[in-house]
Amino acid sequence: KTHAAQNLISELALLGFGEQRALENCLVNMNFLLESFGNAQTSLNNNSSRFGKLLDIFFSDYGTIVYVQLSQFLLEKTRVVLASGNKRNFHIFYSIYSYFSQPQSNPCISIDQKSSELFQTIKYYTYLGNNNSNNDNNDDQAVSTVPLENLFQILKDFNITDDEQASILAILTAIIHLGNVLFKPDTEPNEPGCSIDQESMSHSNAVYRLLKIDNDLFIRSLVQSSLMTRGETVTKLNMISEAQQTRDAMAKSLYSRLFDWIIYGLNRYFRTDLEYEPRSIVDIHKQHEKDLLKKKLSLLQETDEESCKKIRNNGLCSISLLDLFGFETFESNSYEQLCINIANEQLQYFFRQHTFAWEMKEYENEQIEKTG
Repeated sequence: KTHAAQNLISELALLGFGEQRALENCLVNMNFLLESFGNAQTSLNNNSSRFGKLLDIFFSDYGTIVYVQLSQFLLEKTRVVLASGNKRNFHIFYSIYSYFSQPQSNPCISIDQKSSELFQTIKYYTYLGNNNSNNDNNDDQAVSTVPLENLFQILKDFNITDDEQASILAILTAIIHLGNVLFKPDTEPNEPGCSIDQESMSHSNAVYRLLKIDNDLFIRSLVQSSLMTRGETVTKLNMISEAQQTRDAMAKSLYSRLFDWIIYGLNRYFRTDLEYEPRSIVDIHKQHEKDLLKKKLSLLQETDEESCKKIRNNGLCSISLLDLFGFETFESNSYEQLCINIANEQLQYFFRQHTFAWEMKEYENEQIEKTG
């Protein structure tokens, strides 16, 4: 499905932009970037989409592309913390490990030195699963070993600033180190809580340095919980299992918010930076039509959720491409898997209704006899 959607996107970009390949190249690079952040290896597919992607492509009356809007949903964020065996984490994490696990004489992408050196001395990372290196039997090995510098060059092409790129890298690296933060029970008889294991303190320090947060506050957020009861805040000490759940929830939340921001950054580029003025529109004999088109495009400055509806209501047609992972069932299925399967069932129901039931209804309205 992903490959078919990519072919459709390339064809529509070619038809809607003519000889100018800028949009086509952007859409191809967009897919390349989203695969690194949103795809992962499963037991059934080495490059499985782990999120739903909806791409709205808007066209003028002349069939030229005037706007692109990207949406995502159902990101399988539990994968961030449950990698094991053939169930690997998102590709981007292995690209980071592959880059920083080797000494870089002239690094084009850098994090603080202590955090970088950890990758060269410590080879096992919980969130990367048992096998940090790439599987030699992986037919799609190139997908999961995309050089990190290439990915960040794509980010640069989408006008993601250097500071924004540094923040993206810091968050991703912090998530990897966060998985190696372990806990031990407190020895005090009256203190049934836990604390960070001394052996994993280097990873804890890496997290607070990368995220630029207060170390004591970070540790307390893991080993303590605050409860509000009758208007009073009560601090509760976490057991080891509760601290682990808090750590994993933090990692999932960080990645989910980062992924949302990547989508925002891409839409920001498509909305404000990409030139939507193909040659077929720039014609001195069509100045009036061109002015009307620019008036319609002025609506794109509004970035609220109703913007797409306003575009459609002002005479711009659209084609929407949906790329969604299929129905799956495993020995152990998460809540996200339930949502994925429900979405697939609803799509299948819609397809059947549209293809069969509604067609039969139209036959009845037209008094056409059904055969077969």
